[in-house]
Amino acid sequence: MAATLKLGHKVRQLRHNLALTQIEMARRLGMSSSYLNLIEHGQRPLTLKLLLRLGEVFQVDLNTFSDSDDGRRLADLGEVLANPLFRDHAVAEQSLRDAVEAAPAFAQAFIDLFRSYSSAVEEITGLREELHSRELTAGLNHDVRTLLTTIRSFSEILRDTPDLDVEQRRRFTDIIIEDSKRLLPLLGGLLEGEAAGRSPAGGCQPAAEAIDFLQSQAGYFGGLEDAAEQLRQRIGVASAYDGDRLADALRRDYGVELRIVAAGVHGAGARYDAEGRRLELSELLSADARAVEAAKCVAALAGKAAVEQSLAGAPTLSAAAAELVRADLIDYLAGALLMPYGPFLAAVKELRHDLERLQARFGVGYERVCRRLTALQRPGAKGVPFYLLAVDMAGNVLRRVDASGLRIPRFGSVCALWNVHRAFATPATIRAQLSRMPDGMTYLSVARSFRADRSDGLADPPYRAVEIGCDVAFADALVYADGLNLAGTAAVPVGPTCRLCERLDCSQRVLPPFRRSADIAAGGAFR
Repeated sequence: MAATLKLGHKVRQLRHNLALTQIEMARRLGMSSSYLNLIEHGQRPLTLKLLLRLGEVFQVDLNTFSDSDDGRRLADLGEVLANPLFRDHAVAEQSLRDAVEAAPAFAQAFIDLFRSYSSAVEEITGLREELHSRELTAGLNHDVRTLLTTIRSFSEILRDTPDLDVEQRRRFTDIIIEDSKRLLPLLGGLLEGEAAGRSPAGGCQPAAEAIDFLQSQAGYFGGLEDAAEQLRQRIGVASAYDGDRLADALRRDYGVELRIVAAGVHGAGARYDAEGRRLELSELLSADARAVEAAKCVAALAGKAAVEQSLAGAPTLSAAAAELVRADLIDYLAGALLMPYGPFLAAVKELRHDLERLQARFGVGYERVCRRLTALQRPGAKGVPFYLLAVDMAGNVLRRVDASGLRIPRFGSVCALWNVHRAFATPATIRAQLSRMPDGMTYLSVARSFRADRSDGLADPPYRAVEIGCDVAFADALVYADGLNLAGTAAVPVGPTCRLCERLDCSQRVLPPFRRSADIAAGGAFR
């Protein structure tokens, strides 16, 4: 769905905020009130010349007239209405635009309501599964006790009756063997059921709140960049290769000792003991991961004021979501400390976004580099606007950031044809892909799957994949565009999700598009 919006409603809102009549505002702008009325009602566009005039006359930030928030609401609202819950309520695309333009607060409230509904459904589903698991466990428990009783009884007979004839002894022994065979899978099911019963069934609303706030900032936090620069100059850090300087700063400035501990000591890669003033790092963490953890500890101790100031821009967050955002902001500050904005941007241009060479130059991992690239949005010194999507092997979205204009779905997983999914087929290999969205926009993406750092010595480290991409107009700035036919037809037809994509001939489709559900239902299968 295209997110093209006129901005007359924002002019009208500005006029109301200034307590001006249409006649008075038109006079000060040097235009007729009738023409201003047409602009306010979306009948005429807000031209660049008029936009600059508004900023000059009324001393307002031109970002006030950005359509990014409304565009995001329009995409989110379309995604919400694509849910099967609204299958009987088809809404025309123009009606969605009108709703967002006329009542943006109401549109946002509707989106938030659906998010709460989705979280409640997830929680109910989890509780239902847990209840089923408990019922299943109760049945298994009975079966196991019955078999154990039988095995014990016949074992005692064999022990206490030495004069049993050979035939009876063989029959009792066969019964014990057969019941033992039946017992093994039951014990496995019982253990799995108990483990499932211990799993929390809660929803994910705090995580969704946190992601929405971070997305609203387009991945860039100027206050944290300034704090990182001050820290860098004081400590003398230029990359993750300066881990010793980070350890010295922790010891000298905060009395914190960095210690390497045996794997599995506390079940995590890193643990900060505030009372003992120790930062404990697993022996299995790589050198770059240790430097990142040390940088995060420095960021948490030295950058607390900057983090809280950045968090102050989200007063409506729940306490749980605020904690998630706080952790992410500390992580952001650590990344800015290890990959300083100016030097990193210069290296990006020099190396044409070669991710592996950027990893080598700054001593950090693949995902760290990708996340830093999305943050290069400083006014006057911007990098390529990237989107980022991280998923696990089940397709769960772990992180999404968008500075590129691509609308990444907020609810559920993304299309199976996205590059990030295919990266799991070629572990540790960077894949490049041209993707064409239903609105005709083409994006160049690179994706790679990898295993997380082993830190506890026991668990099998999970796989995850990260994709970053940009509008194909920026492709020449990326080394991965070399050799690709950017103007050809090689782009993979990709959609946001099945429900929001109109391509009926897609071999990966598992759900019908929501605007065609009725037609497809009448005609049979959608594949």
